[in-house]
Amino acid sequence: MTAPAFKQIQVTHHGEVAIARLLGRRLIDGAPLDELRAELLQLAERGRGVRLLLDFGAVEFLSSSMLDALGQLHRTLVASGGKLKVCHANQQIVEVLRITNLTRLFSVHDDTTEALAAF
Repeated sequence: MTAPAFKQIQVTHHGEVAIARLLGRRLIDGAPLDELRAELLQLAERGRGVRLLLDFGAVEFLSSSMLDALGQLHRTLVASGGKLKVCHANQQIVEVLRITNLTRLFSVHDDTTEALAAF
């Protein structure tokens, strides 16, 4: 079975962890964000206990709709015994995640190595 082709994320695997590199620089409302949400949920719903690391390295800005998508993604993963972590987010995004209390749902790490070790 071949892996699906994604447009908004680039997926690699490190052991049992799926690493989804977000490709958009500005995650704002509209069709690309809807497509991103669907792709992330598709990854999350692949089975029980999915471990997902989101790499925000290319992201410069995100909208409140993306924050909602992250909350939904977290709920979907936790419901099936999975986990979500974030890495490479710029300082502004980290601050937004902290202010909105999303950092209480999932941890944010400076780099991929640190995030993988936290799983």
